Amino acid sequence: MTDTTTFPVGPVATSGDVRFAAAAPELLREFNAAGLVAATDVHVATRLGRLDDEAEAGTPVRLGGVPLADLDKEALRHRVVVSEATPHLFSGVLGEALDARGRATEADLLAAMVTADAHDVLDSVPGGLAGELPEKGRSLSGGQRQRVALARALLTEPEILVLVEPTSAVDAHTEARIAERVAQVRRGRTTLVVTASPLVLDHLDEVVLLDDDATVAASGTHAELLARRDAHGAAYRAVVGRSMAEDADDESDELTDTDLEGAAR
Repeated sequence: MTDTTTFPVGPVATSGDVRFAAAAPELLREFNAAGLVAATDVHVATRLGRLDDEAEAGTPVRLGGVPLADLDKEALRHRVVVSEATPHLFSGVLGEALDARGRATEADLLAAMVTADAHDVLDSVPGGLAGELPEKGRSLSGGQRQRVALARALLTEPEILVLVEPTSAVDAHTEARIAERVAQVRRGRTTLVVTASPLVLDHLDEVVLLDDDATVAASGTHAELLARRDAHGAAYRAVVGRSMAEDADDESDELTDTDLEGAAR
């Protein structure tokens, strides 16, 4: 069977008319906001960015039935934006770094920063949006850089937005706020999120679980997959369970710090 990822041509309807498929056409699923959960390889999602035509020749990704390699790359990059897990920030004015397409107003920039829960960055950078970022955003923490990159991706306002682990460097409370806000802002357009975070997955219309060979093992809502009592349900719980355990450890660490501060007083 051919590994294929298919999207239709045309505007994305509010009800969601974008389809994702892996391994076989009969596994097509429709969604508006979807999560992709994979224990290992997440390359099937980043393939939508058309990063390597030669590598994709044997298993082409299609948009509206047309191979991505046959489409105008600049036009494709306006319709499909892939934001990878490791954010790349460059030196320069913060507002200009956020506005990749050069069309955002100050209100747009501020709204995106709030959606990405990155408003604290405006206090960290002298001058706020007009302030200068050092090379690779070195003055920012890892979590701040990730949230700035998310705000930048949101400001491109593409028909199809692919976010790879967009909240991996933030705490659980921040992650919950981001998940809710992004779901609201992207409503009516297509968003594919590669993540194992239950806080994010719970805000998505559909979740697709991939096997180790990147084929679809199961799909449904986050709650439905958690409730399954078969092998696929167990596999899903194993993946998201690790994320839940990490969040619990983080909260435990925060509680311990608070207790220590109280004891010191």
